[in-house]
Amino acid sequence: MIFVLLLAALIVGFIISLQKGVFRNAANCHVCGVQLTGTEQNWVGYKNDLCLCNKCLDRINPLIKTYATQTWNYQDYINYINWDESSKEMRKQYKPNYSYGDNLSIDTEHNLFCVGDRYTDYYMIFNFSEIDDFEMNFRPEEIKEGIINDKLIGSEFVRVDLLTPKIHVEETLKENVKLKLKTTGFFKKEYDFQFTDEFLDILRVFSICLNIESQRRYGNYQQTGADIDEVQKALALFMFDSLDDVSKESLKKQRNALIKAFHPDNNESNETYSQKINAAYDLLYSMVYGNNQNMN
Repeated sequence: MIFVLLLAALIVGFIISLQKGVFRNAANCHVCGVQLTGTEQNWVGYKNDLCLCNKCLDRINPLIKTYATQTWNYQDYINYINWDESSKEMRKQYKPNYSYGDNLSIDTEHNLFCVGDRYTDYYMIFNFSEIDDFEMNFRPEEIKEGIINDKLIGSEFVRVDLLTPKIHVEETLKENVKLKLKTTGFFKKEYDFQFTDEFLDILRVFSICLNIESQRRYGNYQQTGADIDEVQKALALFMFDSLDDVSKESLKKQRNALIKAFHPDNNESNETYSQKINAAYDLLYSMVYGNNQNMN
């Protein structure tokens, strides 16, 4: 019996040694070049082909370690370090004026956003110009049936992809979110739901900031002096949920309907409203299509 226990302990010890890299050959850190024994090596990146010492590994933000390093190569690491150094000033000036949950906030004045909890080490601040792709959505988990109406319970999340540095971050914004469900169909029970107004507000602001930076990137956006609140008011006036809903046809149709409803001939005080409608039209058009308008 003692022999069996001793053998089992040796096997467990051998497995742990393998996991810790005790029997690995010596290797150099791919960044600083210091020689590392087996237990000092940190292998990350695509196919675990990037070897880092503890010092170089510690230079990576904890949030990034979780989401990004598994796909990195040497150049991706260098790009990240260079970006991290250059973004220190960005972090100093960050003053969010929109937030949702603990893990997403936006500074519209400086066109910055933060993913992660700013009160811990697990957060990163980015410029909207660095985004390659993003998604903000609801992840269903269970349906609770009720007498009056059913409720869908799940979590809301944000996913952001950046090219340089190559980062893929996904953070939960809120858990145990309850959304009222509408049933569609009679014989077959199907469900439909809508986001809360609070979630739609942060999504709208995020989309507007991204739209501004995207147009600046491609050179067809000229500064109008408008802020995020003005764009949101214009969207609300024209009854659009987001800039994605704006097309030339829908924009013109809605403007004509509003001008007709508030025509000065109906009431002299409506002239002010007509000016606001045209100003909102110009703003939304420039946000989506640039400032080269064809008013006809």
